[in-house]
Amino acid sequence: MFYFSASARAAALLLALTAVSACDSSTTQTPVDSGGEQPFQPSAPLTASAPSATSPPPPGTPEKPVSAANPTTPDSLHLLSSDRVGRLRLNTSEQAVLRLIPARRRRKSTRTAEGITYPVYEVTDAQQPTAPPILLEMNGNEQDGFRIWRIRVTDPQYRTADGIGVGSPYGAARQQYGITTIEKTDAGLVAVSDAVKMSWVLDEQSLPPKRPSQLRPTDVPTATRIIGVLVSR
Repeated sequence: MFYFSASARAAALLLALTAVSACDSSTTQTPVDSGGEQPFQPSAPLTASAPSATSPPPPGTPEKPVSAANPTTPDSLHLLSSDRVGRLRLNTSEQAVLRLIPARRRRKSTRTAEGITYPVYEVTDAQQPTAPPILLEMNGNEQDGFRIWRIRVTDPQYRTADGIGVGSPYGAARQQYGITTIEKTDAGLVAVSDAVKMSWVLDEQSLPPKRPSQLRPTDVPTATRIIGVLVSR
C-alpha cells in the first residue's frame, strides 16, 4: 500500500482545480440584462425601393410638351391675306370660279354700280354649309369677261395669320396692321388698312356720334367689334 506525503497530495489537488477551471471557461453564454430583454441586434441593411406612382420625377426629366397652337389661327381654307380668301384669289376669272366651286355651293346674283350690272356669287363653306357665305363681287364686261375684284367675308372662321377676323376688336386690327382711314362704303363703315389691302367693317352701334367723314382712326373705340372683312384690288 502506497502512502503519499502531504506535499504530494497538495500538488494533486491544485492540478485538479486547474482542470475544472479550464473546462468552465470554454462554455460561452449570451448575457441577459436585468429586464430579461435580448440585447440589441443590428437590423438588416435597408434597400432602395421603387418610387411610387405619385412620386415626383427625378430632376432633369423633360415635361410633357404643351401645344402652342393658337386656337384663333385658321387653316389654309379659311386664311385671309392681302390677295385671297382661302382658295379664292382676287382677279380670278368667272369661268375659273365656276370650275373651282361646285354648283351646289354657289348661288349667282347681280349688283349694279354706276349703271353697270355685275355678277355676284354667294359661296357656302365646304365644312360648315350653314355658316354665313362669302360674297364674290365681279368686275369687267361681257366682252372681256368678269373677274373677282372684291371678296366680302362675314364668317368668323376666316381669319388672318395673326388671328384677326370677324368678331375681333378693332383695336387688334389697328395695332397689327395700322388703319389709314375710316370710310363709309356700300358695305358699311369700314376701317381701311392699306398695308394689307383689307378693310374692316365696323359695328356702328358702338361708335361715337360723329359723321363718318369726321372720324379718325383714333376716334374709334378699341373694343369696337369687327363684323365683316373686305379684301379687294
